[in-house]
Amino acid sequence: MKKEPQLLYIITQIIEEDTKNHKKPCNLWSFLSSSNLHGLKKEVDLKMKIKDVLGQQNATLENVEVITKEEPRQFEKYGKQLKVCNARIKDDTGELKLTLWNDEIDQVSKGDKISIIDGWVKEFNGELQISAGKNGKLAKAGAETPTKDAQE
Repeated sequence: MKKEPQLLYIITQIIEEDTKNHKKPCNLWSFLSSSNLHGLKKEVDLKMKIKDVLGQQNATLENVEVITKEEPRQFEKYGKQLKVCNARIKDDTGELKLTLWNDEIDQVSKGDKISIIDGWVKEFNGELQISAGKNGKLAKAGAETPTKDAQE
């Protein structure tokens, strides 16, 4: 389906006005995630760069490189054994912390190119970080089927 530039322009204008009225930054992904326009997200091809990522929003980053990966840590929560691992990703605009959970840890290695589709960005200890979250997907770049984190 052809993407409509006029629709994108209208949405951009709405977002700019909303940002002025609420005195806080807003971008198209967070606007779509928090509005009744969820179906539009599938029709509009938006590729974010790391420099455009804001906290408390959904984000899609494509073809980013994993530049570091720490050792996984295990812990128990609500009687469940969980694993978590921090990594860093980069694109041509900057770097960002990536949190990997459970099965995702073994799917990603330093040097891999990955995509995070509809991931969740938050600020933790003064630093922005992204994870696939409950609704997002993580995939190696070029992979046909993104993998889903089993965390809950």
